[in-house]
Amino acid sequence: MGVWEEYCLICGGPLTNKFTSIEYTNEEDIVTNITKKEYNWMNQLFLLTNDNQLIKTVGNKYDSYGGFKLGPKSYAVSPHRYVESDNDGYGVVCHQDCYHLIQKKLKHNILFANVCRLLDKYNNVLKPQSKYKPMDKFIQQFYEYNLIIKNHSWLLESPLKNKQNEQRILKIWTPLVDRFKKNPPRNSPCESATDYNIGVIRKGFDGNDYVVKAYNGVKKWVLYDPEIDDKLVIKAKSKMRRSRKGSKRGSRKRSSRKRPSKKK
Repeated sequence: MGVWEEYCLICGGPLTNKFTSIEYTNEEDIVTNITKKEYNWMNQLFLLTNDNQLIKTVGNKYDSYGGFKLGPKSYAVSPHRYVESDNDGYGVVCHQDCYHLIQKKLKHNILFANVCRLLDKYNNVLKPQSKYKPMDKFIQQFYEYNLIIKNHSWLLESPLKNKQNEQRILKIWTPLVDRFKKNPPRNSPCESATDYNIGVIRKGFDGNDYVVKAYNGVKKWVLYDPEIDDKLVIKAKSKMRRSRKGSKRGSRKRSSRKRPSKKK
């Protein structure tokens, strides 16, 4: 399993402030890295979960493996980890300032159900990543902090304070929000049932549990009925546990394997 960074769904920027400046003491020339406080706004995040929660969190809660550790619970924010059985929940993450910008200017509260089918497989961002230009050139396995501070520092300023960054973000999200308003989320889970094993249960947008079933070889979400579907669910959980054990053995053998790199 590799280590990588995740990014704000809305602006494509980093989820924490790792920008520092170097200061020297006059007497002994001691070098000190001083955090640039003007970028602290990036540490303040919202987690938008698959069950419609809006959770306040911070950048240092990111575990570097595609998820957030919030107390005893773990939430996946990298889409390829959504199907794993050891998540307590999953969703997308964004800066609080970016979320409030969409609220204020476009009169919409972004939901996980709005965007779940629009996401990149390995990143908590929209596809294609070119939507975020010119931020997209810095979205790598590890964020290009030095390059952006040198050439595009305006991208690091809060869109509630920097007009240029505000306009960039609104250009991305205005047509999307128009689409969301015309096509509200369906009641069942927004993800495709084809991505899950038969018997897997997920929470729908309406708050009810849905289970994956197959009809004529086609997987569909169906309202969960414990009296009818329990055997199906038990079988699915057993299969996921076996799969999880196998993946752990594989990860020990391939511990140096990195996350697939993106094509440039």
